[in-house]
Amino acid sequence: MSTTSADVWDEQYRSGGYHDRWERAQAAPELVGAVASLSLPRHAPVLDIGCGAGSDAIFLAECGYQVIGVDFSPEALKLAKQKADAANSVVNWRHGSALDLPVESSSIAFAADRGCFHHIQRTDRARYADEIFRVLQPGGCLLLRGAREDFDIFIATSADEIERHFATNRFSRGMILPFTDGNLASNVVLLKKLGD
Repeated sequence: MSTTSADVWDEQYRSGGYHDRWERAQAAPELVGAVASLSLPRHAPVLDIGCGAGSDAIFLAECGYQVIGVDFSPEALKLAKQKADAANSVVNWRHGSALDLPVESSSIAFAADRGCFHHIQRTDRARYADEIFRVLQPGGCLLLRGAREDFDIFIATSADEIERHFATNRFSRGMILPFTDGNLASNVVLLKKLGD
Protein backbone atom coordinates (compact mmCIF):
# COMPACT_ATOMS: atom_id res chain seq x y z
CA MET A 1 0.00 0.00 0.00
CA SER A 2 2.45 2.63 1.17
CA THR A 3 5.89 3.78 0.27
CA THR A 4 6.80 2.96 3.89
CA SER A 5 5.89 0.05 6.13
CA ALA A 6 3.88 0.13 9.35
CA ASP A 7 7.13 -0.54 11.23
CA VAL A 8 8.65 2.67 9.88
CA TRP A 9 5.58 4.65 10.93
CA ASP A 10 5.55 2.98 14.35
CA GLU A 11 9.16 4.02 14.87
CA GLN A 12 8.36 7.63 13.93
CA TYR A 13 5.59 7.70 16.54
CA ARG A 14 7.65 5.86 19.18
CA SER A 15 10.65 8.15 18.77
CA GLY A 16 8.64 11.38 18.56
CA GLY A 17 9.91 12.07 15.04
CA TYR A 18 6.36 12.70 13.88
CA HIS A 19 6.21 15.93 15.92
CA ASP A 20 8.59 17.79 13.63
CA ARG A 21 7.41 16.28 10.38
CA TRP A 22 3.62 16.31 10.36
CA GLU A 23 1.95 16.63 13.76
CA ARG A 24 -0.20 19.65 14.53
CA ALA A 25 -1.28 20.88 17.96
CA GLN A 26 -4.70 21.78 16.56
CA ALA A 27 -6.89 20.80 13.63
CA ALA A 28 -5.70 21.60 10.13
CA PRO A 29 -7.12 24.80 8.61
CA GLU A 30 -8.47 23.03 5.53
CA LEU A 31 -10.38 20.62 7.77
CA VAL A 32 -11.82 23.47 9.86
CA GLY A 33 -12.91 25.21 6.65
CA ALA A 34 -14.57 22.08 5.27
CA VAL A 35 -16.44 21.42 8.52
CA ALA A 36 -17.62 25.04 8.67
CA SER A 37 -18.90 24.96 5.10
CA LEU A 38 -20.60 21.54 5.16
CA SER A 39 -22.97 22.15 8.09
CA LEU A 40 -23.07 18.48 9.05
CA PRO A 41 -25.70 17.63 11.65
CA ARG A 42 -24.52 17.06 15.20
CA HIS A 43 -23.68 13.39 15.83
CA ALA A 44 -23.03 12.77 12.10
CA PRO A 45 -20.72 9.78 11.55
CA VAL A 46 -17.31 10.96 10.34
CA LEU A 47 -14.04 9.24 9.51
CA ASP A 48 -10.42 10.39 9.82
CA ILE A 49 -8.35 8.27 7.41
CA GLY A 50 -4.72 7.98 8.47
CA CYS A 51 -5.56 9.70 11.75
CA GLY A 52 -2.01 9.54 13.12
CA ALA A 53 -1.73 10.96 16.63
CA GLY A 54 -5.34 12.14 16.48
CA SER A 55 -5.46 15.97 16.42
CA ASP A 56 -7.99 16.13 13.58
CA ALA A 57 -10.15 13.30 14.95
CA ILE A 58 -10.24 14.98 18.37
CA PHE A 59 -11.29 18.26 16.74
CA LEU A 60 -14.10 16.43 14.92
CA ALA A 61 -15.24 14.83 18.19
CA GLU A 62 -15.23 18.24 19.86
CA CYS A 63 -17.54 19.45 17.05
CA GLY A 64 -20.04 16.85 18.27
CA TYR A 65 -19.61 14.21 15.57
CA GLN A 66 -19.39 10.44 16.02
CA VAL A 67 -15.78 9.95 14.98
CA ILE A 68 -13.87 6.92 13.76
CA GLY A 69 -10.09 7.35 13.46
CA VAL A 70 -8.27 4.74 11.35
CA ASP A 71 -4.53 4.26 11.11
CA PHE A 72 -2.32 1.29 10.32
CA SER A 73 0.26 2.27 12.95
CA PRO A 74 -0.58 0.84 16.39
CA GLU A 75 1.83 3.36 17.94
CA ALA A 76 -0.06 6.26 16.35
CA LEU A 77 -3.34 4.91 17.67
CA LYS A 78 -1.86 4.53 21.16
CA LEU A 79 -0.80 8.21 21.16
CA ALA A 80 -4.15 9.28 19.69
CA LYS A 81 -6.06 7.48 22.43
CA GLN A 82 -3.91 9.11 25.11
CA LYS A 83 -4.51 12.57 23.61
CA ALA A 84 -8.26 11.95 23.32
CA ASP A 85 -8.46 10.71 26.90
CA ALA A 86 -6.61 13.81 28.13
CA ALA A 87 -9.04 16.02 26.17
CA ASN A 88 -12.09 14.04 27.34
CA SER A 89 -12.93 13.39 23.67
CA VAL A 90 -14.64 10.24 22.50
CA VAL A 91 -13.20 8.74 19.31
CA ASN A 92 -13.57 5.17 18.07
CA TRP A 93 -9.95 4.29 17.20
CA ARG A 94 -9.54 1.44 14.72
CA HIS A 95 -6.44 -0.25 13.39
CA GLY A 96 -6.62 -0.81 9.65
CA SER A 97 -5.66 0.10 6.12
CA ALA A 98 -7.11 2.79 3.86
CA LEU A 99 -7.39 0.04 1.25
CA ASP A 100 -9.61 -2.10 3.47
CA LEU A 101 -11.24 0.32 5.88
CA PRO A 102 -12.66 -1.27 9.05
CA VAL A 103 -15.88 0.68 8.55
CA GLU A 104 -19.39 -0.38 7.56
CA SER A 105 -20.61 0.31 4.02
CA SER A 106 -22.57 3.52 3.39
CA SER A 107 -22.11 4.60 7.01
CA ILE A 108 -20.00 7.79 6.81
CA ALA A 109 -21.32 11.32 6.19
CA PHE A 110 -17.87 12.94 5.98
CA ALA A 111 -14.34 11.57 5.67
CA ALA A 112 -11.06 13.45 5.93
CA ASP A 113 -7.78 12.34 4.38
CA ARG A 114 -5.08 14.88 5.04
CA GLY A 115 -2.01 12.96 3.97
CA CYS A 116 -2.84 9.27 3.52
CA PHE A 117 -3.58 9.23 -0.23
CA HIS A 118 -0.17 10.65 -1.12
CA HIS A 119 1.45 7.56 0.45
CA ILE A 120 -0.65 5.10 -1.56
CA GLN A 121 0.99 3.56 -4.62
CA ARG A 122 -0.58 4.50 -7.94
CA THR A 123 -1.42 0.84 -8.55
CA ASP A 124 -3.54 0.83 -5.36
CA ARG A 125 -5.34 4.12 -5.82
CA ALA A 126 -8.36 2.68 -7.65
CA ARG A 127 -8.85 0.37 -4.69
CA TYR A 128 -8.62 3.36 -2.32
CA ALA A 129 -11.31 5.22 -4.32
CA ASP A 130 -13.49 2.09 -4.26
CA GLU A 131 -13.18 1.98 -0.45
CA ILE A 132 -14.13 5.65 -0.14
CA PHE A 133 -17.15 5.07 -2.37
CA ARG A 134 -18.10 2.02 -0.30
CA VAL A 135 -17.99 3.69 3.13
CA LEU A 136 -19.56 7.06 2.26
CA GLN A 137 -23.29 7.55 2.46
CA PRO A 138 -24.90 8.82 -0.75
CA GLY A 139 -24.15 12.54 -0.65
CA GLY A 140 -21.27 11.95 1.77
CA CYS A 141 -18.07 13.94 1.26
CA LEU A 142 -14.34 13.30 1.33
CA LEU A 143 -11.87 16.07 2.06
CA LEU A 144 -8.69 14.99 0.26
CA ARG A 145 -5.34 16.74 0.70
CA GLY A 146 -2.00 15.51 -0.53
CA ALA A 147 1.34 16.52 -2.03
CA ARG A 148 0.92 18.22 -5.40
CA GLU A 149 3.96 16.47 -6.95
CA ASP A 150 6.08 13.39 -6.35
CA PHE A 151 8.54 14.36 -3.63
CA ASP A 152 10.60 12.32 -1.18
CA ILE A 153 8.15 9.68 0.14
CA PHE A 154 5.08 11.37 -1.40
CA ILE A 155 3.26 10.28 -4.54
CA ALA A 156 1.48 13.18 -6.22
CA THR A 157 -2.12 14.02 -5.47
CA SER A 158 -2.23 15.83 -8.79
CA ALA A 159 -5.35 16.97 -10.63
CA ASP A 160 -4.78 14.10 -13.09
CA GLU A 161 -4.61 11.53 -10.27
CA ILE A 162 -7.75 12.92 -8.63
CA GLU A 163 -9.66 12.92 -11.92
CA ARG A 164 -8.41 9.43 -12.82
CA HIS A 165 -9.45 7.76 -9.57
CA PHE A 166 -12.53 9.70 -8.52
CA ALA A 167 -14.66 9.24 -11.63
CA THR A 168 -17.41 11.75 -12.36
CA ASN A 169 -20.03 8.99 -12.53
CA ARG A 170 -19.37 8.25 -8.83
CA PHE A 171 -18.12 11.54 -7.34
CA SER A 172 -18.73 15.21 -7.94
CA ARG A 173 -15.66 17.34 -7.38
CA GLY A 174 -15.16 20.81 -6.06
CA MET A 175 -12.27 22.89 -7.29
CA ILE A 176 -8.84 21.32 -6.87
CA LEU A 177 -7.08 24.05 -4.93
CA PRO A 178 -3.35 24.58 -4.36
CA PHE A 179 -2.54 24.66 -0.67
CA THR A 180 0.77 24.97 1.13
CA ASP A 181 1.01 23.28 4.51
CA GLY A 182 4.33 24.20 6.08
CA ASN A 183 6.75 23.59 3.23
CA LEU A 184 4.64 20.96 1.44
CA ALA A 185 2.92 22.15 -1.74
CA SER A 186 -0.38 20.28 -1.75
CA ASN A 187 -3.70 20.02 -3.53
CA VAL A 188 -6.95 19.96 -1.61
CA VAL A 189 -10.38 19.00 -2.97
CA LEU A 190 -13.83 18.14 -1.64
CA LEU A 191 -15.37 15.09 -3.31
CA LYS A 192 -19.03 14.10 -2.95
CA LYS A 193 -20.44 10.60 -3.49
CA LEU A 194 -23.20 10.71 -6.06
CA GLY A 195 -24.97 7.46 -5.16
CA ASP A 196 -24.68 3.69 -4.78
